[in-house]
Order: sequence, then C-alpha cells, then structure tokens
Amino acid sequence: MPYRVFVTNQEAVNDLTDDELVNRQTLVIKDGASWDLDGKVVLVDGSEQALDQAQAIIEEHGGSVSDKAEEIKADIDDEQEGAAAGLGSIFG
Repeated sequence: MPYRVFVTNQEAVNDLTDDELVNRQTLVIKDGASWDLDGKVVLVDGSEQALDQAQAIIEEHGGSVSDKAEEIKADIDDEQEGAAAGLGSIFG
C-alpha cells in the first residue's frame, strides 16, 4: 500500500483521526523528537485518496510531508516487527 509520512501538530492529528476517510487507514502517530523533528510524526498507510485527504488536512495546519519519510517508515516497521516477534514468543 502507498504511504506518506507527515510532520505536524496535535491539532492536525486530532483532525486526521476525526476524518471519516483517513481514520479508516493505518495511522501511526509518534513524537518527532526521535528523528530530531518538532511536533508529531504521522505515518498514513492507505489509499491514494485517503493520503491526499490527509495531506490536505496536514497542510491546513502548516504541516508537511517529511523529507525523512523513508527513514521514519523503516524505523516504525522495525519497531512493529520487534513487537510482533516479542508477542509471538509470549504465546509460543
């Protein structure tokens, strides 16, 4: 699935989660400090229409697509895979 990574503020995050189309996609919200970014980092993984809608919402709040998108996506994927592996070892 296509994805985009945005850097924004909490108000935009609230609007993303309130949006009927965007909130049906996969959303991962992190603090930007891990990547030396101010504000929130939002990974949206879903349809092109939803990505366009998310980008419009983000831009309304002065946010933008991150230039560290590939790095952030890889870090989030690694984190989720690690969590899934740990859960698998618990339930055997």
